[in-house]
Formats: sequence, structure tokens, C-alpha cells
Amino acid sequence: MARGEERRRREFLRTCLAGTLLLGGPRTAKDNCGGAPRGKSRVVIARDPTLRGAGTSIDSGRLLRMLDRAVQSFYGCDSATEAWRRVVRPGEVVGLKVNCLAGRGASTGVPLVEVLCERLQQAGIREKHIVIWDRLNSDLESAGFRVGWRQHIRCIGNDSAGYEDDLAVYGSVGSLLSKTLTRACDAVINLPVLKDHGITGVTLALKNFFGAIHNPNKYHVNSGDPYVADVNMLTPIRQKLRLSICDATTAQYEGGP
Repeated sequence: MARGEERRRREFLRTCLAGTLLLGGPRTAKDNCGGAPRGKSRVVIARDPTLRGAGTSIDSGRLLRMLDRAVQSFYGCDSATEAWRRVVRPGEVVGLKVNCLAGRGASTGVPLVEVLCERLQQAGIREKHIVIWDRLNSDLESAGFRVGWRQHIRCIGNDSAGYEDDLAVYGSVGSLLSKTLTRACDAVINLPVLKDHGITGVTLALKNFFGAIHNPNKYHVNSGDPYVADVNMLTPIRQKLRLSICDATTAQYEGGP
């Protein structure tokens, strides 16, 4: 490995391990409290160097405040409550698309999902209208989630929910979509992680929706080009995605997934 590349990796890790969230997604005139031009995408980076305090566990209070600052900045609102109400509306079923392929420690963190569920309920979403989902029940459990998580919040893998019978097609992609996405959810918050991928280079917000289709193994050639983009153009994904929150509190920079 070249010395310059190794230095960049070390700097990257120091930045990420301090505690970082990245928020991104489309902002339309309907969403704005004031600020961004219609149709433009925006990314907000939120950091807290003391997120883990003196130990290794994440301070959930600091994580919640960091998340609030990020979403408030993203929507340009005066209060976090107002901002969260721009993400979801009471009565909607909200799906949280986590990434659990790498297991505990390198997957979407349970603390982040917990504080997000707290804020969703305060924004008017009932517990029974929150669905945590990914490809497999076993992946969810290996990452620290429990199928049937909490009393009313659902937690389910596509292997239980099933896939649609008909192919969804866009560009070079033809896939069966998860029924959790197509039938259970009115809105989706995408919760990827920051990690290396040996074929496509990096796993982030766009590639996380490979967990919404039945045949992601078909779409890794040519570094995922154009398949990653085409998957995200499938109508249910494009229409239901409200926000992406990348959990970069722990980063995997080599050897993944």
C-alpha cells in the first residue's frame, strides 16, 4: 500500500471514529422550512468528538442531540421537532431500512435506531407504524435487533415478508421488490453504514437498497455501474425515500463487507 494512501486512511478513520452522522436526500419546496432550491440534494455532516465519552459505548443522549442538530440543519428549521415533522406525517407507516450484513459492530447501530424511533413517535408516528427491515431475519438478529423488536415496533427480514411476484424494471435492472417496501411502508428512512466494499468500493446510501431486492448478486459487475443507480430509480424506492441517515460512528475502511 502506498504511504500516501495509508495516511489518508488513518485520517479518514480518525474523523469517523470521533462520531459522525451524514444526512442526505432530496429537498423539495414542500419539505423546506426555508433554504434550498427546489429539487436539489443536500448533505449535512454532524460530528461529536465526545460521542463515546471515555469508553467505547455510545452516549445515547449525545447521539440524540447530534441527530437533532443534523436534521434541523438539513431542513433549515428553528426547532428539531419542526424538522422531524417535515420528514414524516402522522398516520404514515415508516420503514427504517437498516444495513445488518456485517453483524454487530459494523452494522446500523441499535442506539441510532432507538433514538430515531423516539423522535418519530414524538413527530406523531405510532409505535405500530414503525418497521425496521433488512434482507434476512438472521442478519437483523446478528446486528443486535430482535425480530418482533419491542412490544409494538415491527422488525422483519425480507425472507419472512417475501417479495413481489412481478419484476420491477428500470434501465439495466429487473428485480423483485420486498413486500415490506411495496406494501407495508408509506415512507422510508434509509439507514446505511460507512464501510468498504471489495467490488463497488464503498457501501453507502444508494447501495443500501440492494437489500430491498431479491437478486443483488447480479448487480456488482463493473463496480455496480449502472446497477446501483438503476435500483434507486425503481418507483417504490424513488417515491417513498424521505431521508438517508448514514451511521458513520464506526467505519470499516478495508476488507468489507
